[in-house]
Amino acid sequence: PTTLVPRIFEKMGCRVCGNVDEGLRDADVVNRLRIQRGRQRQGMFPGVGEYRAEFGLDRARMAGLKPDVLIMHPGPINRGVEIDADTADGE
Repeated sequence: PTTLVPRIFEKMGCRVCGNVDEGLRDADVVNRLRIQRGRQRQGMFPGVGEYRAEFGLDRARMAGLKPDVLIMHPGPINRGVEIDADTADGE
């Protein structure tokens, strides 16, 4: 979510993209981070369902990625939130 992206990232030369599918389209590596809901300030983080729909990595979103993309996640995984079980346990 844009509310969680520090503004300085763009000043550092990073491309910040508000659309996950656009941002993932040409990715060689996708590194997902675990959502720590207890550390998020109210109003800065969408609900879990909204987050999953907008940013979660699932089978449908995987279909739009390169076939040899490397998916990384440091764990533990909030299955069904930032990444679904099919993706986490798949190839």
